[in-house]
Amino acid sequence: MAKPEKQPDGTWAIRAWWRDASGKNRSKRRGGFIRLRDAIDWADAYVLEQKAALPDRKSRRVTLSEYLDTWLSQKGPSLSPNTASGYEENIRKIKEHPLGDTSLLRVNREEIQSFFDSLPGKPRTVLYVYRTLHAALRSAEENGLIPDNPARRVSLPHEEPYEPAVLSQKEAADLLSALRREKNDLYIPVLLSLLYGLHRGEALGLRWEDVDADTGLAVIRMSYTTEGTRGTVLRAVKTPGGFRQIRFSQGVLRELLSYRGVFENRRGRFPLFVSETPKGLPEPRSMVKRLNGFQRKHGLKVCRYEDLRRTWESLGGGAETELSAPAVRSLFPE
Repeated sequence: MAKPEKQPDGTWAIRAWWRDASGKNRSKRRGGFIRLRDAIDWADAYVLEQKAALPDRKSRRVTLSEYLDTWLSQKGPSLSPNTASGYEENIRKIKEHPLGDTSLLRVNREEIQSFFDSLPGKPRTVLYVYRTLHAALRSAEENGLIPDNPARRVSLPHEEPYEPAVLSQKEAADLLSALRREKNDLYIPVLLSLLYGLHRGEALGLRWEDVDADTGLAVIRMSYTTEGTRGTVLRAVKTPGGFRQIRFSQGVLRELLSYRGVFENRRGRFPLFVSETPKGLPEPRSMVKRLNGFQRKHGLKVCRYEDLRRTWESLGGGAETELSAPAVRSLFPE
């Protein structure tokens, strides 16, 4: 209700009151009116203007979970499959918490803070969920569904910067030797990543049809990755300059052909992929955990799979050339 006040100079001031989208009382004061009627008319018009900007009643009943589902369905076409899958998982965690059942218009900072305080996982995981929620609520604010973004002022755990675990020549050679000795199905993809700097998907997606068995020239055309609910997929990879090429040394080519022969003897057919074993290709998402488990079991330095490429770079790997580290190359004599 507007509250007019007569001022000492004889003019009128008035404070207009209304409820915002979250149900909180808001007010605005204005003075300098010569007549009381003018002050009241301004206050009434201002309140009507604020109410007109509020979402309709149906919108006010939408829960945070329902809004997040709608937001993701609208945003989905512009996301990569892996990003969309990550957002789906983050939204699932929100929907499983009472926060998800809260009306979108009544979600506040305290409730969001309580959710993140109770959310298990490493800081990196918690921050990923936060970025998803913050982006969704920012969109709601920009579209006038909420007055402001309550996720802005939430306290979050500090994420320590990741330090890559780069292997030395000996550590790289020890890893390859152990994988080969144990006949582990990670051996060939790790070999390709360590010696030629291939990303995980590229190492798995390299096909024999893209390898010239006479010259050792290989063209990196495909990547084998996991994409959300679609599972594992094979898709083309291309740099701005075209498909990347590498050239296997005679020692490495002989090693790869030897493994291809084992596959043919056991399965009675030609393998499609260079990294394929009689049991198939390793599942991409499990490779980091499996590699780390193998390293710990055999007393080797632990690193992420992505660090194999960093090791390749640090030990002198070049665009199309094999890693020149003597300790590693000695495993594959010419």
